[in-house]
Amino acid sequence: MPIVQHLYADLFGSHIGKYQERLKITQGGETRSQAPLMHLQGVTIASLGVSISADAIAACCERGIPMRIHCPDLGLRGELDELVIAPGGVYLPVDYKLSTKVSDSFRVQIAAYALLVESRFRAEGARVETGYLYLIVPRSLHPVPITEALRAQVRASISAIRDILLREHLPPLPRARAKCRDCEFRRFCNDV
Repeated sequence: MPIVQHLYADLFGSHIGKYQERLKITQGGETRSQAPLMHLQGVTIASLGVSISADAIAACCERGIPMRIHCPDLGLRGELDELVIAPGGVYLPVDYKLSTKVSDSFRVQIAAYALLVESRFRAEGARVETGYLYLIVPRSLHPVPITEALRAQVRASISAIRDILLREHLPPLPRARAKCRDCEFRRFCNDV
């Protein structure tokens, strides 16, 4: 029997649960796929109709197993570093950064994760009010309120990225050229 390293849940009505030291994807009472946690390298949730147990989320977070969430409605996909589900159904996405300060792009990224989590856990009534950025070097935790303005900034960024892809053109150069150091287009841009 082959060792399963990745679980991919994309069928409406599927459920990801933890059973002993395994994660299983079931649908209609039948096991569709399963993997021992000791071999698991990633879980992808690619449909709005997939549920996942808190035990399965905790097992992935404790073992550093990435949880990838894909939401076609938003045109987003992301890999959460950690998702805390607190009492009362409070969802708290956490992103770890190898940085000494919180940047605006980090805030937009955690807000994008918040939108993904809300979309994914819509049936459970999920609403993310706060996300967290953990800066590894100074070992500091920073709350990021997920405001309507930040949500709008995420949606505007998604729209701008779609425009770049559709028109096949590079975005305009930023006023602050220091931002070019971290830009994904840096290798393709002849103006920097």
